[in-house]
Amino acid sequence: MDKTLLYGMSKWYLTLEQFTFESSSVELTKEDMENILKSKQMSKPTMINIKNILKKYTNVFIRLENKSPKYLEPIDIKSINGIYKILNCSRTVELLRDCLDRNENCLLWLRRYKNFDDMLEFRIFVVNNKITAITQNDCNKKSEIVLKPSIYKKIIINFTNQLICYNDCTIDIAINKNTKDCYLVEINTPYTMLADGGLFDNEIDRHLLEGNNIGYIPFRFYTSNFYEIDEI
Repeated sequence: MDKTLLYGMSKWYLTLEQFTFESSSVELTKEDMENILKSKQMSKPTMINIKNILKKYTNVFIRLENKSPKYLEPIDIKSINGIYKILNCSRTVELLRDCLDRNENCLLWLRRYKNFDDMLEFRIFVVNNKITAITQNDCNKKSEIVLKPSIYKKIIINFTNQLICYNDCTIDIAINKNTKDCYLVEINTPYTMLADGGLFDNEIDRHLLEGNNIGYIPFRFYTSNFYEIDEI
Protein backbone atom coordinates (compact mmCIF):
# COMPACT_ATOMS: atom_id res chain seq x y z
CA MET A 1 0.00 0.00 0.00
CA ASP A 2 1.16 3.52 -0.81
CA LYS A 3 1.63 5.08 2.65
CA THR A 4 0.88 8.56 1.30
CA LEU A 5 -2.75 7.41 1.02
CA LEU A 6 -2.92 7.45 4.83
CA TYR A 7 -2.73 11.24 4.50
CA GLY A 8 -5.29 11.40 1.69
CA MET A 9 -7.81 14.21 1.85
CA SER A 10 -10.73 11.85 2.46
CA LYS A 11 -9.02 10.78 5.70
CA TRP A 12 -9.08 14.25 7.29
CA TYR A 13 -11.53 16.47 5.40
CA LEU A 14 -14.71 15.69 7.35
CA THR A 15 -12.95 16.03 10.70
CA LEU A 16 -11.42 19.40 9.80
CA GLU A 17 -14.06 20.68 7.38
CA GLN A 18 -14.78 23.79 9.47
CA PHE A 19 -11.15 24.95 9.13
CA THR A 20 -10.65 24.47 5.40
CA PHE A 21 -12.12 25.33 2.00
CA GLU A 22 -15.46 23.79 1.10
CA SER A 23 -14.66 20.79 -1.08
CA SER A 24 -16.36 18.01 -3.04
CA SER A 25 -14.84 14.88 -4.53
CA VAL A 26 -15.39 13.10 -7.83
CA GLU A 27 -14.17 9.55 -8.35
CA LEU A 28 -12.05 9.14 -11.46
CA THR A 29 -12.41 5.65 -12.86
CA LYS A 30 -9.73 3.74 -14.70
CA GLU A 31 -11.46 4.74 -17.94
CA ASP A 32 -11.42 8.43 -16.90
CA MET A 33 -7.72 8.35 -16.08
CA GLU A 34 -6.82 6.58 -19.28
CA ASN A 35 -8.81 9.13 -21.27
CA ILE A 36 -7.08 12.04 -19.51
CA LEU A 37 -3.68 10.55 -20.35
CA LYS A 38 -4.78 10.25 -23.98
CA SER A 39 -6.16 13.84 -23.96
CA LYS A 40 -9.66 12.49 -24.39
CA GLN A 41 -12.86 13.42 -22.57
CA MET A 42 -13.76 11.77 -19.27
CA SER A 43 -16.90 9.65 -19.02
CA LYS A 44 -20.26 11.41 -19.17
CA PRO A 45 -21.19 10.73 -15.48
CA THR A 46 -17.84 12.13 -14.33
CA MET A 47 -18.23 15.22 -16.53
CA ILE A 48 -21.74 15.82 -15.16
CA ASN A 49 -20.49 15.55 -11.56
CA ILE A 50 -17.66 18.02 -12.21
CA LYS A 51 -19.94 20.50 -13.98
CA ASN A 52 -22.44 20.38 -11.10
CA ILE A 53 -19.69 21.17 -8.60
CA LEU A 54 -18.44 24.03 -10.77
CA LYS A 55 -21.96 25.48 -10.77
CA LYS A 56 -22.02 25.28 -6.99
CA TYR A 57 -18.57 26.78 -6.33
CA THR A 58 -18.11 28.94 -9.47
CA ASN A 59 -14.32 29.03 -9.03
CA VAL A 60 -12.26 26.09 -7.80
CA PHE A 61 -8.76 24.77 -7.31
CA ILE A 62 -8.05 21.05 -7.35
CA ARG A 63 -6.21 18.31 -5.53
CA LEU A 64 -5.99 14.58 -6.08
CA GLU A 65 -6.64 12.33 -3.09
CA ASN A 66 -3.13 12.22 -1.67
CA LYS A 67 -1.14 14.86 -3.58
CA SER A 68 -1.53 18.28 -5.17
CA PRO A 69 -0.55 19.30 -8.72
CA LYS A 70 2.43 21.26 -7.28
CA TYR A 71 1.75 24.75 -8.49
CA LEU A 72 3.27 27.54 -6.38
CA GLU A 73 -0.23 28.48 -5.31
CA PRO A 74 -3.77 27.19 -6.03
CA ILE A 75 -4.96 27.99 -9.54
CA ASP A 76 -8.33 29.71 -10.02
CA ILE A 77 -10.40 27.45 -12.30
CA LYS A 78 -13.78 28.44 -13.74
CA SER A 79 -14.40 25.78 -16.41
CA ILE A 80 -14.02 22.12 -17.31
CA ASN A 81 -11.26 23.16 -19.74
CA GLY A 82 -9.29 24.66 -16.86
CA ILE A 83 -9.57 21.38 -14.95
CA TYR A 84 -8.33 19.45 -17.98
CA LYS A 85 -5.33 21.78 -18.20
CA ILE A 86 -4.29 20.99 -14.61
CA LEU A 87 -5.01 17.27 -15.02
CA ASN A 88 -2.65 17.19 -17.99
CA CYS A 89 0.31 18.81 -16.20
CA SER A 90 3.32 16.53 -15.65
CA ARG A 91 2.83 16.21 -11.88
CA THR A 92 -0.81 15.14 -12.19
CA VAL A 93 -0.09 12.75 -15.05
CA GLU A 94 2.48 11.03 -12.84
CA LEU A 95 -0.08 10.65 -10.03
CA LEU A 96 -2.74 9.26 -12.40
CA ARG A 97 -0.28 6.72 -13.78
CA ASP A 98 0.53 5.62 -10.23
CA CYS A 99 -3.18 4.96 -9.62
CA LEU A 100 -3.47 2.99 -12.86
CA ASP A 101 -0.39 0.93 -11.95
CA ARG A 102 -2.06 0.05 -8.63
CA ASN A 103 -5.34 -0.65 -10.46
CA GLU A 104 -7.11 1.88 -8.25
CA ASN A 105 -9.61 4.63 -8.90
CA CYS A 106 -8.61 8.14 -7.84
CA LEU A 107 -10.50 10.88 -6.02
CA LEU A 108 -10.40 14.31 -7.65
CA TRP A 109 -11.19 17.06 -5.15
CA LEU A 110 -12.68 20.35 -6.33
CA ARG A 111 -12.23 23.07 -3.71
CA ARG A 112 -13.94 26.44 -3.45
CA TYR A 113 -11.40 29.08 -4.49
CA LYS A 114 -10.44 31.98 -2.23
CA ASN A 115 -8.39 34.95 -3.37
CA PHE A 116 -4.89 33.63 -2.72
CA ASP A 117 -3.37 36.95 -3.79
CA ASP A 118 -4.28 38.16 -0.30
CA MET A 119 -2.89 35.07 1.41
CA LEU A 120 0.42 34.14 2.99
CA GLU A 121 1.13 30.41 2.99
CA PHE A 122 3.05 28.37 5.54
CA ARG A 123 4.10 24.77 6.15
CA ILE A 124 4.12 23.50 9.72
CA PHE A 125 6.03 20.39 10.80
CA VAL A 126 4.45 18.09 13.38
CA VAL A 127 6.42 15.37 15.19
CA ASN A 128 4.97 13.34 18.06
CA ASN A 129 1.81 15.49 18.03
CA LYS A 130 3.77 18.71 18.54
CA ILE A 131 4.67 21.60 16.26
CA THR A 132 8.43 21.55 15.75
CA ALA A 133 9.10 24.10 12.97
CA ILE A 134 7.39 26.57 10.61
CA THR A 135 8.43 27.68 7.12
CA GLN A 136 6.89 30.18 4.70
CA ASN A 137 5.76 28.50 1.49
CA ASP A 138 5.22 31.34 -0.95
CA CYS A 139 8.50 32.90 -2.04
CA ASN A 140 6.90 35.87 -3.82
CA LYS A 141 5.49 37.56 -0.70
CA LYS A 142 8.42 38.83 1.31
CA SER A 143 7.67 42.04 3.18
CA GLU A 144 4.63 41.39 5.37
CA ILE A 145 6.08 38.84 7.81
CA VAL A 146 9.31 40.77 8.37
CA LEU A 147 7.32 43.51 10.09
CA LYS A 148 5.33 41.22 12.38
CA PRO A 149 7.08 37.82 12.77
CA SER A 150 6.02 37.19 16.37
CA ILE A 151 2.38 38.03 15.60
CA TYR A 152 2.31 35.65 12.63
CA LYS A 153 4.06 32.94 14.60
CA LYS A 154 1.47 33.13 17.39
CA ILE A 155 -1.43 33.02 14.89
CA ILE A 156 0.12 30.03 13.10
CA ILE A 157 0.71 28.03 16.28
CA ASN A 158 -2.74 28.74 17.76
CA PHE A 159 -4.51 27.78 14.54
CA THR A 160 -2.41 24.72 13.74
CA ASN A 161 -2.85 23.23 17.22
CA GLN A 162 -6.52 22.76 16.31
CA LEU A 163 -5.61 20.76 13.20
CA ILE A 164 -3.21 18.10 14.46
CA CYS A 165 -4.79 14.72 13.75
CA TYR A 166 -1.64 12.68 12.98
CA ASN A 167 1.31 11.95 15.24
CA ASP A 168 3.66 12.99 12.44
CA CYS A 169 2.76 15.10 9.40
CA THR A 170 3.20 18.44 7.68
CA ILE A 171 0.32 20.91 7.62
CA ASP A 172 -0.07 23.66 5.02
CA ILE A 173 -2.12 26.71 5.98
CA ALA A 174 -2.95 30.11 4.48
CA ILE A 175 -3.49 33.37 6.35
CA ASN A 176 -5.30 36.35 4.88
CA LYS A 177 -2.80 39.17 5.44
CA ASN A 178 -5.60 41.75 5.76
CA THR A 179 -8.09 39.99 8.04
CA LYS A 180 -5.71 37.39 9.55
CA ASP A 181 -8.34 34.70 8.86
CA CYS A 182 -6.70 31.26 8.71
CA TYR A 183 -7.43 28.33 6.41
CA LEU A 184 -6.19 24.77 6.32
CA VAL A 185 -4.91 24.12 2.79
CA GLU A 186 -3.92 20.47 3.16
CA ILE A 187 -2.26 17.87 5.35
CA ASN A 188 0.71 16.02 3.92
CA THR A 189 3.10 13.24 4.84
CA PRO A 190 5.85 13.78 7.42
CA TYR A 191 9.02 15.39 6.05
CA THR A 192 10.73 12.00 6.44
CA MET A 193 8.50 10.58 3.69
CA LEU A 194 7.80 13.00 0.84
CA ALA A 195 7.00 16.47 2.16
CA ASP A 196 9.39 19.23 1.16
CA GLY A 197 11.18 21.11 3.94
CA GLY A 198 10.67 24.55 2.44
CA LEU A 199 13.35 26.83 3.91
CA PHE A 200 14.62 23.91 6.01
CA ASP A 201 16.94 21.28 4.60
CA ASN A 202 15.48 17.87 5.42
CA GLU A 203 18.92 16.51 6.35
CA ILE A 204 20.98 19.46 7.57
CA ASP A 205 18.11 20.82 9.68
CA ARG A 206 16.83 17.45 10.86
CA HIS A 207 17.42 18.35 14.53
CA LEU A 208 15.19 21.42 14.09
CA LEU A 209 12.43 19.56 12.26
CA GLU A 210 12.48 16.84 14.92
CA GLY A 211 12.31 19.44 17.71
CA ASN A 212 15.25 17.91 19.53
CA ASN A 213 15.16 19.89 22.79
CA ILE A 214 16.13 23.17 21.15
CA GLY A 215 13.74 25.12 23.39
CA TYR A 216 11.87 27.05 20.68
CA ILE A 217 9.96 26.59 17.41
CA PRO A 218 12.10 27.91 14.53
CA PHE A 219 10.20 30.07 12.04
CA ARG A 220 11.81 30.71 8.65
CA PHE A 221 10.43 33.25 6.21
CA TYR A 222 11.51 35.13 3.11
CA THR A 223 13.12 38.56 3.16
CA SER A 224 15.26 40.43 0.65
CA ASN A 225 18.16 38.43 2.13
CA PHE A 226 16.42 35.10 1.48
CA TYR A 227 15.22 34.32 5.01
CA GLU A 228 15.41 35.07 8.67
CA ILE A 229 15.01 32.75 11.61
CA ASP A 230 12.72 33.88 14.39
CA GLU A 231 13.81 32.15 17.62
CA ILE A 232 11.20 33.68 19.89
